[in-house]
Formats: sequence, C-alpha cells, structure tokens
Amino acid sequence: MLDWNPGPPSTAAGPCCGSEGPHSLVVSVANPWAPGETLHFYKCADCHSLIVPDGAFHDYSDAEPAQVSWRHYVQLGAGIDVMVNPAERARAPNASRLLDVGCGFGFTLDYWQHAVRGEAVGVEPSAFGRLGAKMLGVNLHVALLADVPSLQARQFDVVLSSEVIEHVPDPAAFVRELQRHLAPGGTLVLTTPNAGFVTQDVPLGLVLATLSPGLHKLLLSRAALERLLGKAGFAHVRVDDAGQQLVAWASDEPLSLQDDPAALRSSYISYLSRRWTDPSTGLDLRLGFGYRLFKELVNGGRLDEAVPVAAGLQALIQEHYKFDFTDRAAVLGAVLPTAQLDDYMAAAPFPLGPILFFRAIAAAQGALPGEDAAAGFALAHEVLAQSIHVRPDHFQEAAALAWAALLEQAGVLLRAGQAGAAASCLARIAAAETAPPAGCPTRVPADVAQRALALADEVKLALTPPVSPAIPQSPKQRPRGFSALWQHLRASKENQRT
Repeated sequence: MLDWNPGPPSTAAGPCCGSEGPHSLVVSVANPWAPGETLHFYKCADCHSLIVPDGAFHDYSDAEPAQVSWRHYVQLGAGIDVMVNPAERARAPNASRLLDVGCGFGFTLDYWQHAVRGEAVGVEPSAFGRLGAKMLGVNLHVALLADVPSLQARQFDVVLSSEVIEHVPDPAAFVRELQRHLAPGGTLVLTTPNAGFVTQDVPLGLVLATLSPGLHKLLLSRAALERLLGKAGFAHVRVDDAGQQLVAWASDEPLSLQDDPAALRSSYISYLSRRWTDPSTGLDLRLGFGYRLFKELVNGGRLDEAVPVAAGLQALIQEHYKFDFTDRAAVLGAVLPTAQLDDYMAAAPFPLGPILFFRAIAAAQGALPGEDAAAGFALAHEVLAQSIHVRPDHFQEAAALAWAALLEQAGVLLRAGQAGAAASCLARIAAAETAPPAGCPTRVPADVAQRALALADEVKLALTPPVSPAIPQSPKQRPRGFSALWQHLRASKENQRT
C-alpha cells in the first residue's frame, strides 16, 4: 500500500516556503478518492515539509453524514480531550471569547460554553457541522469564515484552527486571515499533522492516518510552522512536537500557557460530568460523555466516583439496547452475530467493549465487591475482539485494549493462585504475536508484549519446581518471541505434572 522506494525528485514550488527544490520523494500511495491515481509525497528541500504537487483532492461535501459514522464519532471516535486541550492551555483568566475555524462537529465549542463559560463561535463548511450544531446547541456557522458577514469585523481572545491548515492551498494566506480575527494580546492556536512523524518505522495505520492521501495537500514540519508564524509577524511563537501532531501557539504578547496536566484533566472531567448528568442530553451524546467520564475516573483512581457512572451506563444500555452488560450470555448474544458496522450499531453501543474493560479494572481494584474481575476481562476481550473483527479502522481503541484485557485477566488469575489459567491467557497472547487470530485481527501492542514478558516470569515461578530450567532473567536474554516464551511455560507445566 505504501511505496517507500526513491523516485525522481520534484521541482514544484512548495506551498509553504515557495522553494523549488529539488524535493526528494519520500513515499507514494494510492489515492482512495481517485481510483488508479498514485499520490507522491516529497520532502521540501528547504523547510522539510511533505508536499503533494499533483493529485485529485477530496473537498468538503454537503452530503449528510451516514448515521453509523456520526453515531460512532459521538459515542466513541471523537478524541474530545485532544481537541480541547490546545485552546484550554491558551486561555488567560480574562480571555473568554473563542473562534474555532474548521470546528467539525463542535465539541470544542461545547466545552468552551460549559467549562469556560465564555462565548464560543465556530465555522465549519461540512454537513457534519450542521449536525453537531443541532445536537450540541452551539453557535456554529455552516460556511467558510470568509462567507460569514457577521464575523468579518469580530475579534476573539483565542482563535483556534485544528487540523485545517494541511487542507488549504496557501497556508500563509490562511494564517493572515485567522490573525485578522485576533484581539490585541490574543492567541492563535493551530494543530496539524507532523511531517516528521512519517517514517518507515511507524505502523502502517498511523502513517496512512497522518498522510490522509487525497485529503491533505501538505504536512508541515515543525521548523516550517515556526517560520510561517514568525513571518506572519507574531512576536512569540511556540510549536510542540506531539509525535503524530504539531501544536502551535502564537501571539503578540508573551505566551502564558497552562502546563499543569492535573488542572487540565480536572477541567475536562468536570465538563464530562456536567454533560453526562444533563437530562436534556440525547442518547448518543450521553453514551459518549458517560464512557469518557468513566474511563477518566478509573484511570485517575477515582473509583468511588466511577462506580455510579458505571451503574448509570448499565441502566442506559439496558433501557435502549435491551440487555444487561453484566450478563455474559446476553452480551455475547447481542454482539457476536454482528457482521457489519450497521449491525453492531443496532445491537450495542460502540463503546461497549471499552466500558467492560474499565469496569473490570475497577472490579480488580476492589471497587465492585463480589464481581469476578477475571471473568470481566474475559468478556471485555471477546467484545473488543468482535468489534475489531467487524471494522478494525473504526475500533482503534479496541485494538489497544483487546490484548490488554487478556493480559489483565492473566494477572488477576495469577494473584488468585490460578497460575495454569494465567499461563493459558499468556499462550493466547503468544500465538497472536506471530499470527493474529481471525477473531481478533490485530497485533499485540508493544507495551502489552513487554508486560506479558514480565508477567510470564511470575507465572513461571508459580508453575515450575526449582529444578526446572529457568527463563533467563535479563531482558536482553529473554526470548524475543512469545512462541519461545510459551515453550518455557509449557515445559514448566509439564514438569509440574510429572
């Protein structure tokens, strides 16, 4: 799918710096929006951005988004915390007016209204924005910024444009247009895919998401974005490399960003809680806010607060999907027959698998007395695996959690004195490391692999008499593949039986 072979250079002028190169070819990929066309991404000889000199680019459409797409986005897909963080970090105590250019569904506007309690205005040319404005009740103009007469003379304390500049033909002109709407002392906030992230060492799915062939006209480098903002006349510029994404802040005044992760997380959790408990919130939004809140509370160790949210999600799902997610047979009866994304949408909420995973985490930490945490992780794994089987590109969070659920199950079983059952869980992870099963077509994440190796040492100690051959203890000496690791575990079990 990706061709990393070198090819002839390009001398087309780069849209960011104007350099005519020659620019070296980095990667070629088929254009999903124009069958038969190949897009070539070149590294600018001057600013090191990735440019696409020629090709057919998909534009915004007025077509209504498919129900399955927007429901998935609202319930599970939208990374609301990532969306709101850059603007929230730029907010000064007296800065309450936000303009979000290319605001998508409008979650950042909703956050600003409820968490900041300031004025929030968005522009978004797609029908997705129209739907978000209706569902969230936000002030969103379904148009381009230049086509909204009421905004032409307006200025705002924070102007945000997230994941937009890579779509425009003239980045410098776009920055100048945004700058015109900044109040004195205001802050411009930009996010965009990071050209420096695109290498052969990055997993295929992440590279494709970053390139977004047929959608992105260029990918800026960190240096290019800094230069672009500096040339626009901003006296103070900061660009952070967040891996797959660049995040930039620019102002005429010295930047004073909120750099306390705990404070930012607290504000986000308060927003989710407020929206989750709002009785006027519709089903899909409530499921999305509830799941995200539950996950944040569990991850933050706030289990006393998490348990009532889990109970609320259980009641909501039982009311609308007609099954109790604590009933294994009922859950699998609803989920396993699904073969298409539409089937899954009708049968269960999209975040069901992650909800079950974090509920099992809470049970393992003693927050749900009487609950069998090992059984909870086993059920979570089955539901997560089925969602991946149905549509892997729509369940990326499930791909991160599916094997983690099996690993957590192994840990619970080992602590309960069931080392053999724990070894069986590790064996399934071991097999998937070489050949992912058809029922869960995703590889084991690297962090899960490392944790599984560490847990395997504990399982070995529980299963193996002192005379058995030991698994090497040095990380460099340990077997690199899970197959080899499992051979040690299986040998240990056989020694125990004899």
